[in-house]
Amino acid sequence: MDRRVIKTKKAIKKAFFTLLADKDLNDISVTDISRLADINRKTFYNYYTGVFQLVDELENDILTKLDATLKVIDIIECIKYPKRLFELLDEALDLNDPFLRTMLEADKVPGFFSKFENEIICMIRDEVSRQAHTDPVATEYIIHFILAGEISVYKAWLKSDRSFPAEKLSEMVNEVALNGVIYLVKKNLQD
Repeated sequence: MDRRVIKTKKAIKKAFFTLLADKDLNDISVTDISRLADINRKTFYNYYTGVFQLVDELENDILTKLDATLKVIDIIECIKYPKRLFELLDEALDLNDPFLRTMLEADKVPGFFSKFENEIICMIRDEVSRQAHTDPVATEYIIHFILAGEISVYKAWLKSDRSFPAEKLSEMVNEVALNGVIYLVKKNLQD
């Protein structure tokens, strides 16, 4: 890709992230983005049909990274040890990525996390079915059960001040996934 194209798209995305920090998605216009990116509207439209196509491209970039990661890991091992799944999600989903960080922390794009969650579940379901030769329908229910909690915990942690260490969170989720809620009861009795 031409360096000018890369530079222009980077400016558009940076302007979008800046605006998204203060505005709702529906309140951001092509004019706002163009003005902040120091380009004209026509230049914006050379790359995107509108703000929502820009959002789609950013979402797809994240999901492509995630898909590539899931295709090269032992997904069965990750389900047995969710700590490893958290580590891989951290690697695949660069939390310094301004779009991802904004999306996860502020729920600025309606439905983003649901789309993200559904994609993860489908990707993992497909990989489990492929690697373990299981029935895809039954596997989907099991994957939903396991991942719904893990993803919810991960999302809550991302939205928090992150003072609770990620390593400790991963260990706790791993224990609960392997041993059930009884782990928390036993741990609290020991403390």
